[in-house]
Amino acid sequence: PAVEPWQQGLYSRHKYGYGWFITRWFGHYLIGHPGLISGFCAAILRYPEDHTVVIVLENMEPELEGITDPDLKADPMTIANGLSAISFGLPPDSVPVSAMTSGATRKK
Repeated sequence: PAVEPWQQGLYSRHKYGYGWFITRWFGHYLIGHPGLISGFCAAILRYPEDHTVVIVLENMEPELEGITDPDLKADPMTIANGLSAISFGLPPDSVPVSAMTSGATRKK
């Protein structure tokens, strides 16, 4: 089928169709996909009902010893979630809530 429930782990409550995750995120309908390939990683989050798209592209560097700055280790999905939250008027550290519930919560 074109769309089916995701069958494993954390994402088991979401749907997956034609390579895209389909769910509710921050209480909004989301079609998105994170991914990586040699040297690059990305997150694309589309909120079609809100006419909003968040795209984060990153060139991945080899791990450098002694790097402790968390901003240099943030993955694209974390950044995309923060930008999504801001676009919906939420604090950037809000936690997206899955299709099982609605809305979003602030990190504790």
